[in-house]
Amino acid sequence: MPTQFNFSAQRQYVSVVLAALYELGGENTKMQTIGCIEKKSWLNLEPKDWTPYPKHPYEARWHTNVAFARQWCVDKELVFRADERDSWQITQLGIERLSGVRGKFTQGIYDVRRGYLWSVIFKKWLCPTYEPSAKDAKRAGYILEEFC
Repeated sequence: MPTQFNFSAQRQYVSVVLAALYELGGENTKMQTIGCIEKKSWLNLEPKDWTPYPKHPYEARWHTNVAFARQWCVDKELVFRADERDSWQITQLGIERLSGVRGKFTQGIYDVRRGYLWSVIFKKWLCPTYEPSAKDAKRAGYILEEFC
């Protein structure tokens, strides 16, 4: 297990996807998972997040990012590789990794304040003692817009 949490945008989405699948339990669809994340307000969404990527013009970019995060989880065996299309379910390994990461946030080994895509609500889900402060990381602008 790494000594530092990777706070890339992808890994922050991975954390939210695993948490949503854990909370939902059982087998879910992409839209059920997105619905859970949205209903719980777990992401610090900005207007740009609701616009589509040019190569994925039919969905909000944050939905596309959730799908890519889920695929990363499948590749790492944290989410089942289902035979049936649109079947999303966390594996036992996914539950164990999520629990381990959550424990490290709770113990202060990882600093939840660095999660710039996570909402205050999700940070509190990861670390119940978290309180917002000026030390919380802020989102950077879309500096790589031309590559999206």
